[in-house]
Order: sequence, then C-alpha cells, then structure tokens
Amino acid sequence: MLSDSARLLRFTKSRKNALDSTIMAGIILYPSSKTVHPRGYEMLKIGEFSKLSRVSVRMLRHYDEIGLLKPVKTDEFTGYRYYSEDQLTLIGQITSLKELGFSLADIIIMTGSGCDPEKTDTFYEKRYIELRELAELTARRLRLLDTARKRLRKEQSMNYS
Repeated sequence: MLSDSARLLRFTKSRKNALDSTIMAGIILYPSSKTVHPRGYEMLKIGEFSKLSRVSVRMLRHYDEIGLLKPVKTDEFTGYRYYSEDQLTLIGQITSLKELGFSLADIIIMTGSGCDPEKTDTFYEKRYIELRELAELTARRLRLLDTARKRLRKEQSMNYS
C-alpha cells in the first residue's frame, strides 16, 4: 500500500501537461492546512477564525452574506472562507457593538470605511437615549410589580373570619 506522499509523487510524475503539477496536486488533492495570502500573511480557515473570535461559523457566514465581514479570500473550488488575523480586531468591534444592542444594519454603517467619528457618535447618542428610556420603563415596571406584591401580601395577611 502506497503512502499519501508516494501516491502524490506518482501522480505528479504522471502528469505530462500540467502547468505546475506539484502546486496543482497540492491544491486539488491534498490542500494544506495553512494558506498563505499572496502578500505573505497567513490566512485562517473559517473554523480557526471562529474559535479565535468566539463567533460561530454560522454567524460568520451570515456576516459574509450581508456584507458586514467579508473573508479575505474564498476558495473558488472548495468554497472555504479564509480570514486574516487583522480581521480579528474588526470582529471584536462588531461583537462589542452587538452587545451594546446595535442592529446589524447600524453596525455595517458604523464599521464601514466611510463612517467618521462624528457619525459614529450620533449612533452612540441615539443608543444611549434608547437605553435610558428602556431603563426608565424597566424601573417603572419594577415599582408596579413591587406594589402588586405588597398588595398581595397585605390581602393574604388579612383574615376576614
């Protein structure tokens, strides 16, 4: 039984018309676990990027579909998405903005290259007002709930017999 490397070598030698059979065999038959961008930096497969960023693969695919976070490269044969380590900063920013309650539509605008700090501050101010109103509504509901519980206890303690 031939090893994988022996089969690869046999396949490479048997290719007569290949442009560069070692590269073709490496990409098509035995893809490397490490992919390097033509500019020289290492790219991360979507699963690796997911683990490092703590964002699910499903969510990364969704971000790609809506244009929020596009991979650096998508392999045309396999469909694998590759990300750069530099994109970890952006995914961290996206995660933080989501935790603050911003919509994905707002995050797309806020993280876009054309969004200036003044416009971003407008988004922050709007969200601050929304959260302040929500806090006031929650405080009002808590007071109503507390009052209802007090009434319930008072009614239970009264004995009409």
